[in-house]
Amino acid sequence: MTSIAQLPYSNAIHALTVENLSVGYRSGESAISDISFQLGVGERVALIGPNGAGKSTLFKALVGMIPHQTGYVSIHGEDCRTSHKLFGYVPQQETIDWSFPATVEDVVMMGRVKKIGWFKMPSKHDRQIVHMALDQVGMREFAKRQIGQLSGGQKRRVFIARALAQETDVLLLDEPFNGVDVGAEAEILATLDALQANGITMLIATHDLALASTRFDRVLVVNCHLIADGAPQDVFVPDILRRAYGNRVGIFEHNGQSTMVLEEPIA
Repeated sequence: MTSIAQLPYSNAIHALTVENLSVGYRSGESAISDISFQLGVGERVALIGPNGAGKSTLFKALVGMIPHQTGYVSIHGEDCRTSHKLFGYVPQQETIDWSFPATVEDVVMMGRVKKIGWFKMPSKHDRQIVHMALDQVGMREFAKRQIGQLSGGQKRRVFIARALAQETDVLLLDEPFNGVDVGAEAEILATLDALQANGITMLIATHDLALASTRFDRVLVVNCHLIADGAPQDVFVPDILRRAYGNRVGIFEHNGQSTMVLEEPIA
């Protein structure tokens, strides 16, 4: 059984490289420490760990929302100081007034603001990019629909389109399956399958261990630092999960098979 921090994988082309990334609080305490990993082009990688493990902090540091104390980040070899804009980031909680009369197209166009500039009108090219992004997530027919009229799964797909409208091929999705029903989850997974088929690289934080173990190429396990990085069958073993979750994961043995149940409530 392999229990080292990084399990072996092979992918020569790296869409995202993170080296020795550390983020601290004002008190001096580390939120995440010395995290290193690489994502290959087109990989779909799950990021798992208990509440407070630093998953959202990691995402915010990658996109430049909070500064990192140490470390290096690059997308396709471009240094983090200039490549933050190359991430497409979908946070866990969207601060949207669902009653506001914004259409789906309007919301996705928000992803173009940095390229258009403040107080400037979108060009024909910008609208083409928005429509292409909506096509990628299967939401083009809803372009003129008011955003509040959509289902939960449709809203998540619109926010993924907003990230894609930045003309990125590296997406960071923070808990996209949280709070959606089975049908919406299936919609989101189908969208992710289509994006991966088009070479989009994705790092996705999730509390759903069943999904992480079956629908992802690799799994990163974090709890303030990187505990494991490898294929699902190598990561989902009792030793690694106990190191990440402690007594919050129940592991049951029956006929030589292990069943693991996460016992912590989802925040």
